[in-house]
This record gives sequence, C-alpha cells and structure tokens, in this order.
Amino acid sequence: MNASTHPHPAPRALRALFLAVAVAAVGLGVAALLRPDPIRAEIGSVDRGPVSVWVRDAGRTRIRDRFTVHAPRDGILVRPDWKVGDAVRAGVSVLAVLGPEEPAFVDLRRRAVLEAQRDAALARIDAARAGLGEAEARCLQAWRDLHRAEETARANITPDEEVERLHAAATIAERARDAMRAEVEAARHLARAAELELGDGQPIENGPGTVPDPGRELAVRAPIDGSVLRVFEPSGRPILRGQPLFELGDPEALEVRVPFASHDALRLRVGMHARIGTDLGFERDVPLPLEGEIQTIEPRADTVVSALGVEEQRVDVILRPLGEWPRLGDGYHVEVAVEVERSPADGIRTPSASLFRHAGGWAVHRIAPDGRSSVTTVEVGLVAPDYAEIRTGLSPGDRVVLYPSRWIEDGVRVLDPNGR
Repeated sequence: MNASTHPHPAPRALRALFLAVAVAAVGLGVAALLRPDPIRAEIGSVDRGPVSVWVRDAGRTRIRDRFTVHAPRDGILVRPDWKVGDAVRAGVSVLAVLGPEEPAFVDLRRRAVLEAQRDAALARIDAARAGLGEAEARCLQAWRDLHRAEETARANITPDEEVERLHAAATIAERARDAMRAEVEAARHLARAAELELGDGQPIENGPGTVPDPGRELAVRAPIDGSVLRVFEPSGRPILRGQPLFELGDPEALEVRVPFASHDALRLRVGMHARIGTDLGFERDVPLPLEGEIQTIEPRADTVVSALGVEEQRVDVILRPLGEWPRLGDGYHVEVAVEVERSPADGIRTPSASLFRHAGGWAVHRIAPDGRSSVTTVEVGLVAPDYAEIRTGLSPGDRVVLYPSRWIEDGVRVLDPNGR
C-alpha cells in the first residue's frame, strides 16, 4: 500500500490546538466582559489621635465697661471738640460745656402782655417812690417829736406815758418807711423781669475754644480714664437734662459676647477653653486665632428670628481674653469654637466621611490589600465633623472609602481618583 494515500496526523492535531486556543480566548473575553470594572472613590486612612467635639458660633467683641455721660441739666451745649478715639482723663478732661438756656421766642401777643406788665411795674415804682418819700418824712418827724419829748421829760414837763406813745409812733413810722422801700424794690424787680423776658438774651460763644465760665456755664468732665467711643451730640444745640452726650470706655478691656443656641449652651461650663478667630475655619487669621475662657453663661435665653424666619432660643455667653488680643476693637465680628469633649490622644480614629449606617449601627468600607472593599462593622465613640473615634473594628493603617456610594459593595475593587 502506498504511504501517500493515508492522511498525515499533524494537521489534525494542529487544528485541535487552534480550536482550544480560540475557545480559551473567547472564554477569557467573556469573563473579562462580565467582570465588574473597578470603582473610583476617595480613600482615607485610619490613624491614632484625639477627636475633639467643638461647639461653634459667631459673636462680637465689646468693651467690658462702658460709661454713658448724660447732660446734668437743661441748657445750650457748646460744640464739643472731642472725636471718637480721643483719650480722656478722669476729672481732668472737660467733655462738654453747658450754657444757660436762651429765652423763649416772644410772639406779638405775649410781647404786648409783657410790655403792659413792664409799664405797670414802672408806674408802681413811681407810686412806691412817692409813698416812700411820704413815709420817710413821717418817720423823720416822729423821731424828732420823740427826741423833744425825751428832753422835756428830763425836766419833768412831759409825762413818761407820752414819751412811750411817741416812741411807739416813731417805730411804726420807721417800719412803714422800710415797707415802702421794699415795695419800690419789688416793683423794680418786676419791671426787670418783664424787660428780660422781652429781650432776646445774650448768645453763647459756641466753639471748641470756649473757656467755661463758672458763673454762667457748667463743665461736664470725664468720669473715667479711657477713650471716647461715641459722640452723641457733635454740634452745639439746646439739650435736655439726661440726654446722652458721650460714651466712654477702655478699648483694651475687651470681651466677647456669643449668642449660643440653647441646646449648645447646655454643653458649656464656666472655665471652658475657647478659640476665637475672624474666619470660620481660622485658616486666614494672622496672628489669630486667639485664646479665651468662658466667664459667664447668662441664666436666661432670648427668642431670636434667624435669616430663614425660624425662631431660635439663644443664650448669651461671655468670654474673657487669655493673653493679649491684638488687632481687635469694639464691635468686631468673630467666630468662636469651644471644645466640649475630647477623646484620648492615642485613640484610634477614622475620617467621619467614611461612616455609614448598617444593620442598626455604624460601618465602613475597608479596603483589603488586594484592593477589594469589605463592609466592616465598627463601634463608634465621639463623632466630630472631621474624625470619629473608633473603639473596635479597625486598626491604624487601614484604608477606608470616603463618602461611600450605593455602587460600592463587598468584593468590589476600589481605586482612588489617581487610579491606584
């Protein structure tokens, strides 16, 4: 039998090999198509460190002791020369000068009445002067009669009873003369009062260089050493008794008033430490943040309406400074953070963004060394906006998924945004 008539076994084995390779390639391709793609997510690390719980709110600085100087009487305020920020000394610095009130405006009817009163007073003066002349003449004659009677009485010519009668008459005449003199003075004063009310008065020199006249003007002096915080009346004008003129205080004696929500105020205690800054995160403060301590928690709450129209109960908390407070003045807006709880410094903590609710508790997506996610139940202690205290379930160095989405499940490969 000729060998060329039988098929060679090599091509058949080669075709089988090619077929097996093709089937394997198709299987690998299908497996690759069916395998889920890795999910990209932010990844954080578990480490050791303290977890601090802070109560934060906004407040304002204010000068601790403020004094308002009021006008002690009605009068005309001489234009003050003080500006906000000027330093004053107690009992030395003259803050304001009060002059007497100017006469009220007299209308035509009132002027006619006053002129009639003046003329009547002048006529009364003339009548009183005439009566005074008559009374002085009678008084002089009575004393002359008494002196003659006394001389004749020494010669036993005039009886003692007549001398006594003349002495009483002279005394009565003297009293009548004094009464007429008083009548003249009273009429003169009435005429003067009418003339003064008819007149326009003398204007007070109103300027910063005016020197107080103790006889006519009242000088209001500073009650404390400090600075002028506010000038209520910058110009000269009539003022009333009790009207505020200046506000004084010591700009270096600052404190902070913070209206905390009532549920946050329940967690505060006198003596707690606080951080004070001008920015909510304290990142842009130089040299802030400052240090403070709670001095007073007021015992009552006030109802405050928020910008959204929601009624809130707010409690004023007063903080005193610790150390120096540079670059701050009265009425500055500040952000205050008070530490109310703190975990041990060597405790385990995880980013708070890694926690999610699971089976009635807390859990995280822990990333295994092969990059796959594993739902891990944890026991949580203190929770702050940045970190949460982990009591059981994680170890330092573990990697966890931050802000986990519903696409991340057990066994899913997770990559960070850089593909690692």
